[in-house]
Amino acid sequence: METTKIELKIGDYVELDKKSEYYETQGSHSVGEIVKIDSKTVEVRFFDTYQNSYWVNDLKYIDKKTYKKPDFIAPTIGADPELELFDEFGIVNASNIVTSRTDCAVGTDGNSQIAELRPTCDRDAIKLTDNIGKLIKKLKFKCDEKFGKENYIVRSGNGKRQPIGGHIHFGIMTKSRASLVNACDLVSIALSTIYNEKFFKIRVGGSYGKLSDVRDQPWGVEYRTLPSFLINKSLTESIFCTYHCLATDFMKGELIKNKRFIRLNKWLNDHRSTICNVYNSGETRQSFKFKLKTIYKMVADTWTYNNLKGYKSRVDNLFKMIIEDRKIDENTDIISNWGIKDVFGKTKMSIFRYSTDVGIEKLKIKKNSFTIKTVDKDMYKKMPVMIYGLKKDRNLDIAVSNEDLFKSIKKFLKENKLKWSISMGKYSQSWTREQIGLSLNIREKELGTVMSMLNNIQKEVKR
Repeated sequence: METTKIELKIGDYVELDKKSEYYETQGSHSVGEIVKIDSKTVEVRFFDTYQNSYWVNDLKYIDKKTYKKPDFIAPTIGADPELELFDEFGIVNASNIVTSRTDCAVGTDGNSQIAELRPTCDRDAIKLTDNIGKLIKKLKFKCDEKFGKENYIVRSGNGKRQPIGGHIHFGIMTKSRASLVNACDLVSIALSTIYNEKFFKIRVGGSYGKLSDVRDQPWGVEYRTLPSFLINKSLTESIFCTYHCLATDFMKGELIKNKRFIRLNKWLNDHRSTICNVYNSGETRQSFKFKLKTIYKMVADTWTYNNLKGYKSRVDNLFKMIIEDRKIDENTDIISNWGIKDVFGKTKMSIFRYSTDVGIEKLKIKKNSFTIKTVDKDMYKKMPVMIYGLKKDRNLDIAVSNEDLFKSIKKFLKENKLKWSISMGKYSQSWTREQIGLSLNIREKELGTVMSMLNNIQKEVKR
């Protein structure tokens, strides 16, 4: 049965199709209304106030008759926090570990020495934190591969060698953002009292990280004042929840009704020059101590603090830390602080993401781990092994590039009574690595057995 193709027009409801390349980077938005159509693109204003242009194929038509427009949708919150990498000799050029491409989730952005994480945004600050955790895990795999598991440190904070930031993104399209920015500045003033004073002063002493440092983006507003805040998961989660309280209340029109915000906003506007000078000096504890509890109560008065699940306890934890003057330790390793462990258990093999396909992983044998025979009989060396994904239409569980690998895996399958299908392909002698193709089915459903098989290869395949 053929489906009728719907010609989009102004006023139609649409949503971003999950198959669109934009979906992964921008996350899901609400349904929106088409406000403009030209020869190539469609401009959509989503009901969470996000507005952007897309190709027609990026959009999915929504029937107005069956769709009920929600009363309110929380704005998206995102971030692109920066990190410094150190080995035993000092700071490491991050571009030697991660890509310099700006469209990847872990990479560098303009400064090759600084790593940057770009998690998928969300309307829930707690879920955004989980997205950050996944990227820290990716970064760990890459660092383990380069340095070994205990020969490096990843640091957050103000930056020891260069200033680093914790930019927060709000999916809010507005030209009147002064009240939101001022509310964020008030929380940033409170946060400044628990960062390392020396490094904080160096960071804001330049042109980076001052109050009201904001930038308009196609997706909304980027607030750039904060230092990097990925010290640990609890702190990250609390900061996201606190700033999302402000953004959500701003979008609901509740922020300008908040009595404590009104008083604090007047104080900030009346004394802005003095407040900025004190903030830039780094000596904020004594000067702003008398405002900390009021700033806390301002956030506690928000609709979001009292209505979104999990926010209250996390905001409370952050301001308890601030009011008790418990300083942030910027010298610690965030990998350890986040409790990131090896996902695949104990193995001599290091695994990390290779492709956008969730199932595809790249496996590389660590130096001096074991030797396999190459296609070229005269070329014996320790070789990396590339794991790639097999498409469903191959109707195959395992494909290998090397006869020794083939024999070893066949033996393993027989001993473990596994009925996985396996084939050996023909590969060019110019390859400098061996290959094992695995179907998505066994990678997802039989990962433990797959890892046992790969560990077994190290024992079986010899030069």
